[in-house]
Amino acid sequence: MVELEIQALAHERDGLLVEVGRLVALEGFTLARQRLVQDPHGTLLSMVVRGSWFHKRALRGALERCERLISFEIQPWKEGEERPHFAATRHLNSGYVPSPPAAPPAPAPALAATPVARRLSVGAVFTLVRLVVDAVGAWRLSWAREVGVATPRPVLR
Repeated sequence: MVELEIQALAHERDGLLVEVGRLVALEGFTLARQRLVQDPHGTLLSMVVRGSWFHKRALRGALERCERLISFEIQPWKEGEERPHFAATRHLNSGYVPSPPAAPPAPAPALAATPVARRLSVGAVFTLVRLVVDAVGAWRLSWAREVGVATPRPVLR
C-alpha cells in the first residue's frame, strides 16, 4: 500500500470532489482526507489517497482524462509534512517598488508626402522589375528539372 497526495487545479468547485473521488475509487484507491480551497486562479483540491502502488499509473491516466482539471500533481504523502499547493497564488512582500516609466521616445522625422514610386527613378523601377522576372524564370526552370517536366514556356519580357 502507498499513500499519495493529489493536488489539482480546476475552474469550478461544484461537484469537483465527487467527480475526482469517483475516479480515485474506480482505480482502486480509497480517500483518506481532502481539502477544497478557492483561489483567484480557480479551485485548489488536495486529496490524500491510499491504494496499490501498481495502480498509480492508472490513477494518473484517469486524472489526465478528467476534463474538469486544469492541472494536477501526484506525490508520495508523508505524515506531518505540510506541502504548499503547487497552484496556490503566492503573495510576495519583498518591498520592491518599480522604477518610473521611461520618457517616450522622440517622434521620428516625417517622410516626404510623395509616394514611393515617385521617389524612385524610372530606371530603378525597371531594374527591380527585371530582377523579379529573372528570379521567377530561374525558379520555374529549376522546378521543371526537379519534377521532370518538359521545359516550360519562357517568361515574356
